[in-house]
Amino acid sequence: MKRRSKRTGQTRLVRLAGGSLMSRQRHVYKLPKADQTAQERFSHHLTAKSIKPKMESLLSLSFDYLSSYDGVKIRKGLRQLEGLLAQICLSRTPTDRRSSVISGGASKQTTKELSSLKDDPAFREFFKLQEGFEWNVAIRLIACLERLLSKASNGQNDLLIVSTLELLQGTLLIHPPSRSLFAREIYMNLLLDLLDPTCCPAIQSSTLLALVTTLLATPANTRAFETLDGLLTVTSLFKSRGTSREVKMKVVEFLYFYLMPETPVSNGAGGGLHRSPSKRKGSGEREGRQAGTKTTEEKQGLLGRHLSNVEDLVEDLREKMFLLRSADEGGEHVFQFYEISQLPLQLQDDPVKQFQSDIEQQLVHSNKQGREQERARRQ
Repeated sequence: MKRRSKRTGQTRLVRLAGGSLMSRQRHVYKLPKADQTAQERFSHHLTAKSIKPKMESLLSLSFDYLSSYDGVKIRKGLRQLEGLLAQICLSRTPTDRRSSVISGGASKQTTKELSSLKDDPAFREFFKLQEGFEWNVAIRLIACLERLLSKASNGQNDLLIVSTLELLQGTLLIHPPSRSLFAREIYMNLLLDLLDPTCCPAIQSSTLLALVTTLLATPANTRAFETLDGLLTVTSLFKSRGTSREVKMKVVEFLYFYLMPETPVSNGAGGGLHRSPSKRKGSGEREGRQAGTKTTEEKQGLLGRHLSNVEDLVEDLREKMFLLRSADEGGEHVFQFYEISQLPLQLQDDPVKQFQSDIEQQLVHSNKQGREQERARRQ
């Protein structure tokens, strides 16, 4: 009976950043009724003194499972972490609980902003634990990805990689300071390896989403991405004939994000693994240079080395800049892919399709020229 209780307490984590980058639809996720009941019982017994040992115990058990090479144990560890994050993000206020009792137990899960969680004891304790190496979830997920990549590719292993990437993305949204891990080349390289043409489309799409989250408001990570020829990796994936149309659209959306002006992340939600760029002295251009940021024009030049028609992409992007201002007024949302506020989320499909069509036509023309040159050499 005790084991059954634990299983029902393992809630399913919402897809924190699932779906298309171009979608701004607000997603609301409901837990199964049994999970909601277990969640409410767990929340009821949480106090300021009891949160830390319970959370450490759950993290310790999850990390043990994630360190295994057994797919079943890894899946169990991922689900336990999913349950913890869902518990933190979907925890209800006393007012919500009273409303649930009055309505006969029916409850509606609502979206939350990251700033609204700062006063939640469970979230505060989780945030504190993430500051140290021992309990940092992102580090464990990265190590798990490395082990999964070392195994032979099969359907079950691919599903575990996708689940790990989704959970990593959610963790980085909830705890932004963990993004600084990807300023290290070894970790950034891991994501770029997952964009290999031999990987399945689901892994490629999930990696692009995770990559956006790692670069979000973190210029140091973007510089590491550029240093490791990340632009070449992404554009090569786009140009490959074997790449699916869905993945190509994700690549175009990623390029929209990459070309946006950079803003260093602030430490408003709490402490970080590294000092926030916002604490550095300076102003104007000097402050931006100290933070290692680049302008759209500078990044346009870098991208232009690997892809033509970048000017059209930038021009269309500038026409949608008003979306940035409206997005910045909204704050950071946990349960929609809204924290990527630098994306032109409501762009029309036509410019994107036109951009992709232009690139494909150029590739066809380039291949035709190559074949003609080859025939000329043979003659």
